[in-house]
Amino acid sequence: MTLRGRPGRRRAGGRGADRGRAGSHDTYVEPAAGGTRPSALRIRRLQPERRGLFGLGLCVMFSVVCGVPSARASPFALQGWETSLRGGTLKFTMKPKRKRACKGPFAGRGDMTRVRSKGEPKATWTTAWFAQREKVYLHPRGVYLVRVGEGGHLTLDDSHDGLLFYKNGKLLKRYSTKDLIEDPSKVRFRKALPKGCVSSYRFLSEAEGIKGHQFRALTVDGARLTFDIRTGKLTHRSSKK
Repeated sequence: MTLRGRPGRRRAGGRGADRGRAGSHDTYVEPAAGGTRPSALRIRRLQPERRGLFGLGLCVMFSVVCGVPSARASPFALQGWETSLRGGTLKFTMKPKRKRACKGPFAGRGDMTRVRSKGEPKATWTTAWFAQREKVYLHPRGVYLVRVGEGGHLTLDDSHDGLLFYKNGKLLKRYSTKDLIEDPSKVRFRKALPKGCVSSYRFLSEAEGIKGHQFRALTVDGARLTFDIRTGKLTHRSSKK
């Protein structure tokens, strides 16, 4: 009578027991006499390329679970800034809540302070948002502010900020990009974006800024707009023919 072992099993000390199997890098460890069977002491060794993939997987998992920001998923690098008005007697400072963000409006804070020759500066008004320097226009007296919005994604919409007018930090009037643009075909939208990001499309070709109590801008579809910054009202609109 012939006894046959179980298929796929090898005895300790036999051929192949002291080396790993090709392709799997498994190794059998020879135990002491009377000890645990070799099959219970298999040690798995990862191939170099598998170790690299395993490490990469851990990094990705750590980023997702722990909320580590990714540079590719955050196209906007935000940096605080400040400017002085009225010969240095007023100072306006903007600070973002986060250093990087994927879509606007951006969280942060703006502070208009009066600089004193003696004592601490006195806060006059604040904002509950952050905007980049090139998108903020201040009246020389530090009362009125115009903010250019961040737009939106793929189409004009009433929810996308266009132009916003403030007095002492309080909103007077808001215009969406849909309010400002009459010909959407003139707007170039970005289609290739990181997941979760919103395009900040360009809807103004030029912003002339504040002159007196007027703010003037030229849209990408050729309309020249004039606003009264004291009310935010659109006082004049002319289009190229």
